[in-house]
Amino acid sequence: MVSFNKVEYSNYSDIIFYRRRWFWALAILLLTPVGILIGLTGEVYCNQKGRITSLPKVSRLVVCIGFLILILIKFVGPFFIKR
Repeated sequence: MVSFNKVEYSNYSDIIFYRRRWFWALAILLLTPVGILIGLTGEVYCNQKGRITSLPKVSRLVVCIGFLILILIKFVGPFFIKR
């Protein structure tokens, strides 16, 4: 059976690289669909003053939805522009 309990990390180096804040920020800027997938499917962790914290779910959702809207405007927008 699969468990969906939140994992508690004791060291920042224990966190897998694609769940770290720096990688998620790069992915959202350079590989937007991958960044959106990472942000929507789990926690994104950061190291703040020696403490490991996760980004709030609302913040991740706002960023992911914002970039999703930008993707939609990029691909669907030209169909609504009349010349």
